[in-house]
Amino acid sequence: FPVTILYGERLRLHRVNRGLSQPDVGEAIYVTGQAVGAFERGKATPVDDLKWLLADYYGTTVQELFFPLQGREGEN
Repeated sequence: FPVTILYGERLRLHRVNRGLSQPDVGEAIYVTGQAVGAFERGKATPVDDLKWLLADYYGTTVQELFFPLQGREGEN
């Protein structure tokens, strides 16, 4: 996913590309579907433990999911 999009949109794209609902993801990471929606809209930020669960669930890293621009100095 493009690094310029916000983490909420990256979360939504991972979910939608897998054909999952917000309640599906919520059940997998032990929160409600409403909480997943709040993360995707940027209305709430998941705590660190949930960031790890989301990254693992989507098969990526916390860095790529939430902080894709950090550590990329000099890249074009």
